[in-house]
Amino acid sequence: MHPDILRKKFRDFFNNRNHVEIPSGSLVPSSDDPTVLFTTAGMQPLVPNLMGAPHAKGNRLFDTQKCFRANDIEEVGDDTHHTFFEMLGNWSLGDYFKQEAIDLAYDFFVQELKLDPNRFAITIFQGDTDAPKDEEAKKLWLAKEGISEKQIYEFDKTDNFWGPAGATGPCGPCSEIHYDRGEEYGEDLGPNVDDNQRYVEIWNLVFMEYSKTESGGYEKLEQKNVDTGAGFERLLAILNKKDSAFDTPLFTEILQKISDISGKTYQQKKRAFRIISDHLRASVFTISDGVSPGNEGRNYVLRNILRRAIRQGKQIGITAPFIQEVAGIVIDQYQEQYPELLERKKTILQTMRVEEEGFQKTLKNGEKKLEEMISESSEKVLSGEDSFRLFDTYGFPLDLTKDIVAEAGMTVDEPGFEKAMKQQRERSKNAGSEKFERNAAIAHFAQTTATEFCGDTNQEKTTSSEILEIFTEGGVVVVATKKSPFYAEGGGQVGDTGAIVGKSGTLYVSDTQKTASGVFLHQGSLEGGFKKGDKVKLSIDEDRRKDITRHHSLAHLFLMAAQKVLGAEVHQAGSHVDGRRMRFDFTFPRALDPREIIAIEQGISQAVFAMLPVTIAQKPIAEAKAEGVEAMFGEKYGDIVRTVKMGEVSYELCGGTHIQNTVEIGAVKFLSESGVAAGVRRVEVVCGRAAEKYLQEQCAHLQQISKKLKSGENQILDRLETMMKHEKEQKQVVVTLQKKMAELEAASWESSAREVLGKKVLVKIGVSLDAKSLSSAVNALSQKGIDRILLTNMQGNFALFDASGEAKDFFEVLKKSFGGGGGGRETMVSGGGMQIEIASEEEVWKILS
Repeated sequence: MHPDILRKKFRDFFNNRNHVEIPSGSLVPSSDDPTVLFTTAGMQPLVPNLMGAPHAKGNRLFDTQKCFRANDIEEVGDDTHHTFFEMLGNWSLGDYFKQEAIDLAYDFFVQELKLDPNRFAITIFQGDTDAPKDEEAKKLWLAKEGISEKQIYEFDKTDNFWGPAGATGPCGPCSEIHYDRGEEYGEDLGPNVDDNQRYVEIWNLVFMEYSKTESGGYEKLEQKNVDTGAGFERLLAILNKKDSAFDTPLFTEILQKISDISGKTYQQKKRAFRIISDHLRASVFTISDGVSPGNEGRNYVLRNILRRAIRQGKQIGITAPFIQEVAGIVIDQYQEQYPELLERKKTILQTMRVEEEGFQKTLKNGEKKLEEMISESSEKVLSGEDSFRLFDTYGFPLDLTKDIVAEAGMTVDEPGFEKAMKQQRERSKNAGSEKFERNAAIAHFAQTTATEFCGDTNQEKTTSSEILEIFTEGGVVVVATKKSPFYAEGGGQVGDTGAIVGKSGTLYVSDTQKTASGVFLHQGSLEGGFKKGDKVKLSIDEDRRKDITRHHSLAHLFLMAAQKVLGAEVHQAGSHVDGRRMRFDFTFPRALDPREIIAIEQGISQAVFAMLPVTIAQKPIAEAKAEGVEAMFGEKYGDIVRTVKMGEVSYELCGGTHIQNTVEIGAVKFLSESGVAAGVRRVEVVCGRAAEKYLQEQCAHLQQISKKLKSGENQILDRLETMMKHEKEQKQVVVTLQKKMAELEAASWESSAREVLGKKVLVKIGVSLDAKSLSSAVNALSQKGIDRILLTNMQGNFALFDASGEAKDFFEVLKKSFGGGGGGRETMVSGGGMQIEIASEEEVWKILS
């Protein structure tokens, strides 16, 4: 079956059963959920709704959700593992429950897809002291044609109980459908048996009917939910009677492109082909959702899979850049299902090009680094730490490292390498974990009603409300209220501070956060006491809010000006806005030159002094897109969106707080510009009071410098250039004098040379010259006709000369006795770490004779 046919069957089936399709969420979780790096399951974007928040499209939903799991990266290449995959799912939010959920799953598989129910293995929860055995699910399954008692398997909480998301909250038993692939896949041991490939799980039905309490007990929920998930790739492999999804039409064109580029066939290099196709498919989707290769978090995971794909290409003989070509096939194949891939094609391919070019340079640097490690090593074994650094930083596969060090007569500490690799796997596993391990505070507020935010504009700084819930831990008090003017951190903007005042106490708010279900968490220190139901007055720090608001609006104007100066391909890739400065990440392949920075700064200032009105509106997303609104790269938006328009120069989707007129931004000044990831630049800019403070400090520093240099402020640059020129001349004089002194000192040693087998040999240990002067002295002595020279100083630096071209050979012999590391050419080797005492001088004479 073709993937598009399966998609259509799934879509038609649920459309015809009163379900509403919702778009896939981003692979980057909402900023309200900082606990995971990637979306790892179909239900993840719906956690707030599963916890009680209403969904705009109703209570019966379905979708195809993009997912990414990094915990099994090293397993990719076998029949079942993928980093990127799609999850088919349907949900009931307080609507139907077990009966209809099981009916829908059975009918879709049996009636629509024509799967044989006699090959189903159904798992149910066996029960324990917290919750009873799921007899209802068992009874419902046994009522289905083709399902017998022997096909029902019972398992404990490890396999057949989902949740809760945190320490407390909704959870419940689940029932899985496994498919028996037949005896050619092994003995019939039943489902959930490790290392047995006969049964494949193809759908999981979760029945959320309990809530886990703080005491650890379980209570029945008033609103029961259904959450299901079917792996698209696994299901496609079953329908096509293939061992793996890699052998289905889902990968045919991708694998063929790799074959065309490499000149190898899929069957010849199956594992490498699978790793390349999986990782580049995953990279396309990850970059499309706003992730860039980097060294931390999800950026690191993306860089890792891109480099693994490039390394695999190298191992099957691909020498030229190739990942863009494969990525183009992925985009073409998926663009109808995910149109954002086509919209962002240029950015995706550009990001990949920059990363591949950079990695090729890194590989070359790695070869040089390995040569240095070998030359500097006094051991016969390259450490596991060094070999892993070559792998992780420079992309060197262990096999390649082993081959190169073997040529130097060395081996690799493979157990040490595996230890370092295991630590990296743990980091990746944690990065892709599908568990929602929220802190105790968030779990405490899981059932609290969502907060009504009334601080949308600068006029709304104070309100009266009542306390809904209180949580205390480690001296920090967290309060949730029915209404709040406090902005909760989100969209790059920090949370508000201020005070919440009641009859019996005052909470001095140091931060405001928000749960996935929309509860605002005001945290800080409490003087006096609060209790649930207290009437309180909430007041934000007005001056701080104004400073934050100015910088948030500045971010919009920066993007506008950057697109005018640098081009329309510039898009936001992240931001952090507080009252002190704006940090803004944007897509662009190179560093900005000073003229571009000045032009952007001037563009912002023009918009500021044009006194443009700022208009905020709520409207359908389709209408906003038709009007050309700028959306945050990779962010997921609902049907109704909030737009922020500044005159006719800037129009963006945004949920943050903003000024009413651009003139309120005030003075603007760039602080810095740098790179943070492949194809992503970062600027820091200040405005308003922060800009005034910065400029005042710079002027004060300038005045102090002027006084110290005893020159007018306008002459500082000329004065510095004169001083630097003089310093350079003095340094050159010093270098010349040092060289002359070294030559004079060397001349006094000439008489110490010995005649050995017709050659003049000179050894001087512990001389009073620095490392550079040692080389100067050796050069001077070699011009006097001395054939072999070794000079060392008290710090362990050395210079070794041999006119016949055997300097490296002599160095290797000396290193065995005295250590040291270095490099050079056949006639001259220099370096450090050679520990030769005066008492050992005669031993050195013997080696060099």
